[in-house]
Amino acid sequence: MYCFKSDKFQIINNEDSQTNPGIYGLEFAKWLKEELIKSGYKIQDVTPEDWGWCITIKTDSAFWLCVACRGEYYDTDLVWSCFIEAKKSIWRNPFKKIDTTQSLQNLDENLKEILSKNFSLIECF
Repeated sequence: MYCFKSDKFQIINNEDSQTNPGIYGLEFAKWLKEELIKSGYKIQDVTPEDWGWCITIKTDSAFWLCVACRGEYYDTDLVWSCFIEAKKSIWRNPFKKIDTTQSLQNLDENLKEILSKNFSLIECF
């Protein structure tokens, strides 16, 4: 998980009605989506979840990658955070093992590079 503080992203009026109260990150997710596209990723969409915003990345395998983005206040500080995960397709053969390790490692390295170039990463809460 990566965390940082920044005033680069605004909170859109009532955006937390699509997530949970006090959970933001739509502008962050849209910005990060564009940065990932520049890095060669094929983005399927950005969707709201109860924990924040999910950037779904297409792969050529029986899984997809998700970058989870959110902004949340801790006392008076708005902290932006993101993490990644792989989700296996429900249509895949349940007996076939799918190794997502390399895809997750590559995405994590790209994500850290993108964020480090633009923000000072902090320890997550």
